Amino acid sequence: MDFLYYFRQWPGSILGNLVRIIHVLFLETKRIIFGIKYIAEFDLTDMCNLNCSHCYHFRQKEKLNYTELSIEKWKKKFIALKKKGIRRVLLIGGEPALRKDIIELACCIFKYVDICSNGTIKIDNNFNQKLFISIDGNEVTHDSIRGKGIFKKVLDNYRNDKRVFFNMTLTKHNWHQLEEVINIAIDNNVKGVSCDIYTPSPAVTDKDDLFINKEIRVLIIDELFKMKKKYPKFFLISKKAIMWFKNTDHSGKACYWRQAVNHFSVNLEERYSCKDLDCSNCGCFAQANLSPLNIFIKSK
Repeated sequence: MDFLYYFRQWPGSILGNLVRIIHVLFLETKRIIFGIKYIAEFDLTDMCNLNCSHCYHFRQKEKLNYTELSIEKWKKKFIALKKKGIRRVLLIGGEPALRKDIIELACCIFKYVDICSNGTIKIDNNFNQKLFISIDGNEVTHDSIRGKGIFKKVLDNYRNDKRVFFNMTLTKHNWHQLEEVINIAIDNNVKGVSCDIYTPSPAVTDKDDLFINKEIRVLIIDELFKMKKKYPKFFLISKKAIMWFKNTDHSGKACYWRQAVNHFSVNLEERYSCKDLDCSNCGCFAQANLSPLNIFIKSK
């Protein structure tokens, strides 16, 4: 049953996850009835210690801001958002581990904190929530995307760490290595594996070397269902998320990530959800994986 997916999402006991699920169901019901959002995404910094070949972050450098806000300004914003109902936050970048001070602050203020990181800067063990750590294929493939020696460094940082999901961005070059990444995760005793599908910018066409055409996407969807069946307790992506990937074009359609979540830039200003990505070629993992209630009803 797809609902069991949510029992495996977070570190901790089954009882602890059950309590969290009940709380999230309450918050989601409250959002639908009263319009009170409880999830926010933050760019902690526009800086990153890597320059990955498939990353959209540095495509429009003129829009980036390398002026870091003080921790006092972050604290003021976090407290204000909590008063408005925010209970769960996703911390991204750039590389969020470059601002460990903000991570510590977020953990003090919000009940649920998730982090997406390239894994090169180890996040302290006292952070006991979900970590999405990027692994984009075997060692050769990963290092060709992110830099020589990065694969080994990430595994050295997070081996035997049950907070960790290896999150793989599937492109036309690496999608066939998904099962290999799952086995790397099993061998290194982390929580599980999730994935995104490479999403281009709106202006990008087939000239983009990473662009996934319809024929390749069909192969990817078949592989996702195959991995879900073969590794149901370890490939931690819901069937609904796979169907979201299958239905490629989500422009103009209801999108949980766009409509139910607040998104903030490094200036703490509200921004568009997906940073100028192409909704007609959506590969966003977050859309169908944020709430257990998404399994039963259509998001509004």
